[in-house]
Amino acid sequence: MQSTSGFPTTHWSQVARAGTGDSSSRPQALEKLLRLYLPAFRAHVIRVLRVPASDADDLVQGFVCDRIVAEGLIARADQTRGRFRTYLLTALDRHIARVRRYDSAKMRRPEDGAASLDETIDCPAGEPAAAEMFDIEWARATIAQAIEQMRKECEGGREDLWRIFRARVLGPTLEGIEPAPYAQLAEELNLPSVDAAANLTVTAKRMFGRCLRAVVGRYAQENELEQEINDLRQILASGKSA
Repeated sequence: MQSTSGFPTTHWSQVARAGTGDSSSRPQALEKLLRLYLPAFRAHVIRVLRVPASDADDLVQGFVCDRIVAEGLIARADQTRGRFRTYLLTALDRHIARVRRYDSAKMRRPEDGAASLDETIDCPAGEPAAAEMFDIEWARATIAQAIEQMRKECEGGREDLWRIFRARVLGPTLEGIEPAPYAQLAEELNLPSVDAAANLTVTAKRMFGRCLRAVVGRYAQENELEQEINDLRQILASGKSA
């Protein structure tokens, strides 16, 4: 299933395993699912809802514990009612609205008074700009996972790939610095020629592409990988100024 906003939608088979799978596989499936969303949850809370970073982790942790785990939020997801990402984002916004109402009520009422909360009040999902920000942060988190996977794979024998990838790809892309000259890299890495440095860069890019496909493959089917990766690029390109 493809997101109309351009960002890939989590496959409902994965949602089913995390929400209603058997007791032996459910925890692992839920952990994998949350790993995709937690960085975007935190970024959304801080950057869109304007919650101080010092409070964001507690709010996200409360959402995961109280709504996703205790209330079985994943199991109640309905494929016929829209995108899973939108479902989670709406639930997160509602959870934080409830927390804020509760905290506000505590400040207004006597210490021994009773709070009255209407849990059925609809809290609208984020505005389009907020949803787009969530997409951007999720895309960044996905890329970060691929980068970390490549870094780990390069440990213990392929440090040259990692160093040239950082100098020619990561630095220019993420930090806006000029790519290191091939001649410089050839000397630093003890390579025989400039061509060897250029070829090593190609190998490093291919390795990153494989790592990215592995990360995206956790939620996308094989025949959708290329489209999913193209969507990631488009989301990131649209959010460079964010």
